[in-house]
Amino acid sequence: MGADGPNGGLISDQAGNLYGTTLGGGRVGAGTVFELSPPKAQGDSWIFTLLHTFEGGADGERPYGGVVFDQAGNLYGATSLGGGSKNCVDLGNAGCGVVFQLAHPTRAGGVWTEHILHRFINGTDGASPVAGLVIDAHGNLYGTTIAGGTFNGGVVFEIKRSGASGVWTRTILHSFSGTDGANPYGGLTLDAKGNLYGAATYGGSFGCAFGNSCGLVFQLQRPSKQGDPWTENILFAFPSGSQGGANPYAGVVLGSNGKLYGTTEMGGFIAYPTCNYGCGLVYELSPPAQPGASWNENVLYEFKGGQDGALPAGDLIFDKKGALYGTSQGANPDGGLGTVFRLEP
Repeated sequence: MGADGPNGGLISDQAGNLYGTTLGGGRVGAGTVFELSPPKAQGDSWIFTLLHTFEGGADGERPYGGVVFDQAGNLYGATSLGGGSKNCVDLGNAGCGVVFQLAHPTRAGGVWTEHILHRFINGTDGASPVAGLVIDAHGNLYGTTIAGGTFNGGVVFEIKRSGASGVWTRTILHSFSGTDGANPYGGLTLDAKGNLYGAATYGGSFGCAFGNSCGLVFQLQRPSKQGDPWTENILFAFPSGSQGGANPYAGVVLGSNGKLYGTTEMGGFIAYPTCNYGCGLVYELSPPAQPGASWNENVLYEFKGGQDGALPAGDLIFDKKGALYGTSQGANPDGGLGTVFRLEP
């Protein structure tokens, strides 16, 4: 009944309890959702509580991303596998993933109850949601899949509760075709107007030094009229060379200055011995002077594959002073296993 392999980030409630997921562990090794509560006495260990263990079937398997809260304290997330669909043979035929809700118990110490909001079938609805979800002020959920969709390049989806009966419905907001992005491994960010921002790991400019394409950063603009389609705007396509970075596996974060910040797993100005195609970088994107033009990239830091780490693939976070925090994988010759870093303005 243990848990192992935490991959997604954590969230906290007002009491300081932390919530997250693990890729493996649980009764059949299909992953879990857990809670960590602060110790009752200083110096004691935090208290671990297993909220849900996935069974690897219709209820989902292997949640890569974390979870989010709604205003009632319910938890929402996605699993990359499971759900029961037989249309994902290349994913181990365990299903194409699900979006789930864990309903908060009605009494203290009660059991959290799982509800499946959508099962992906590798059709136009997409397949294999790897990133976590974001939730807006109305309780609508947004996420990405790395496969499926009209062009098999992944999708951006919305799941919302509607009607008197509270039925959850799924809507595809965008299906990636390649030149407009493909395979978004990272999650989404909402701005104050309800527009969505994210990064497609592949797609965009072809002829990339590291493969077919280097990826891009996009915006999905919320329609002014309900029922109209969302509009994709390509904000920045990573160039075919290595200097501007390539293949963002993480999403982007929106700064208070209106700029976007993220990481690329590869690329950089110099190919270091420990990274054949560059060790990755942290970038900043500034809005253009002319609306509709490409955003302007500024490389904030280039990893060298030494004690500073390499190949950053996780999301960034800000502190109150504007410093950025993130993680990198290890690629240094001393056998390092990764770093946690801070970038100060």
